[in-house]
Amino acid sequence: MRELDYFEELTGHYWPIGLRNVLMEAKKAVAAAQQEKKAALKPDTLALLSQRYDLYWFSVTWTWLSYKLKRSRSNYAKEKQVMVVRR
Repeated sequence: MRELDYFEELTGHYWPIGLRNVLMEAKKAVAAAQQEKKAALKPDTLALLSQRYDLYWFSVTWTWLSYKLKRSRSNYAKEKQVMVVRR
């Protein structure tokens, strides 16, 4: 959760908040199931939580890939500048 707070501050994106909310809801659902002496979550609850988790995880992956692409473009531009200066 601490890392999600950090990413929220760092990126300003919604996905860290959403992912944190899904994880907290999952924790509450598990606690409720344990109180009822259930061995597992209801299939529809598990499916909904999994779907929402996947949505936010896709956002995490997209953010990371965007960052890597931006960084590689920046490094490429810097290399081109160095080559131009050396000529």
